[in-house]
Amino acid sequence: MKAPTSACRVSRIRAIIIDLRPVVAASPCLTVTRGRYRVSSRIQEQPTDPAFPAAPSRSKRASLAPSVFNASSERTRKGKGVESRLVPVNAVLDLALADGLNPAPLADAGWAVAALEVPVRISGETVVCDVVLFNPQAGHLLAVEAKSGANLEPEQGRRLAALTPELLVIAGGITVPRPVPLHCEILYACLADNADRICRGADEAGLRVPVLAVSRSDARLLRPEMASPPLSAALSSTAAWTRPIARIVPFDHESPAEAFEQPVRAELIAAMAQQRPFITIRALTEQAVRHFPIYGRAAQGRLLRAVRDAARRAAEAEPERFRYERSTGATEERVAVMRSPETFDRRGRTQGYQAVWGSRASRPRRRSEITGQMDLFSEFDEAERVATEDESDNGNEGDGDAQ
Repeated sequence: MKAPTSACRVSRIRAIIIDLRPVVAASPCLTVTRGRYRVSSRIQEQPTDPAFPAAPSRSKRASLAPSVFNASSERTRKGKGVESRLVPVNAVLDLALADGLNPAPLADAGWAVAALEVPVRISGETVVCDVVLFNPQAGHLLAVEAKSGANLEPEQGRRLAALTPELLVIAGGITVPRPVPLHCEILYACLADNADRICRGADEAGLRVPVLAVSRSDARLLRPEMASPPLSAALSSTAAWTRPIARIVPFDHESPAEAFEQPVRAELIAAMAQQRPFITIRALTEQAVRHFPIYGRAAQGRLLRAVRDAARRAAEAEPERFRYERSTGATEERVAVMRSPETFDRRGRTQGYQAVWGSRASRPRRRSEITGQMDLFSEFDEAERVATEDESDNGNEGDGDAQ
């Protein structure tokens, strides 16, 4: 049987994409443009089908962050879900960020994320605030202590109760845009299974603080009579999750080393695709750790070291493509991109990326389940090669006419 022509291949690819459009209406979409293909992470607007009503949403933007409970994440597939201590942190952030699918009553009430892991000095002692939210209109600071366990430390609670808004603003580098009276409030966030013990611990320590209980289905404010009127009003009703809690902070400075492997390698691939000859460890950290700029300095230092170690391991695994370079008196520590598929023959670009860290090259290619079935990525490569050759031929013909 005669092999299909290049035009036929391109037509088949376009037909496949058209057939898949209804399936990927709410997924990253694949776009073909003149000999190239790219993946876009923006969700495309689709007409509403009466048989499939649209999911409830407060805004047009959709959060693509995986859930803290979702088994589809990479770490969960390897048997390592999000650490339980990060679930309350992500729940608070989800309630305070108005860019996702879940309700955000704290954001609606005017609070925004101001700082993470902020150490504050109080009477010669240090207390670390896991999350700091700030309402600039009301001048209201909310210092959140996230608890994954069932024990409340009385001494830490007393230090938190001694916080002043001035200390918190200075320690967190928080900008107050206009002169308003500042107020500071403490909120404990914990897993719902441990909420009763946390409340008892607060009573035994003499702490009059509200508690946010986080479960798979909702977040509820306990002891609302101890909360300020703005906070109790914002969380007056149970915040039911319409989607699983987003993994806004999938890992942090206390996470194990393997948690940094995939994010760091993904950013190194991005630097390779951008044809960057170097990327500093600090720039790599800022890209791999979404909220790096608002972490306290101590946490930033630990994050930098964790990313540096992950980058060094990645470079050692691919010495022909990357090289880790230590800092000197005049230069920062960085990773050099020595070889990129972008600088070689474009016809092998896709295979070049797939071969990095043996992502596909180390695995045997799966045989087609249907006789004669095409490999989609191979067809894309062939279409790109044909388009490149056509452009080259057209350019040569133009030169001939000019002569």
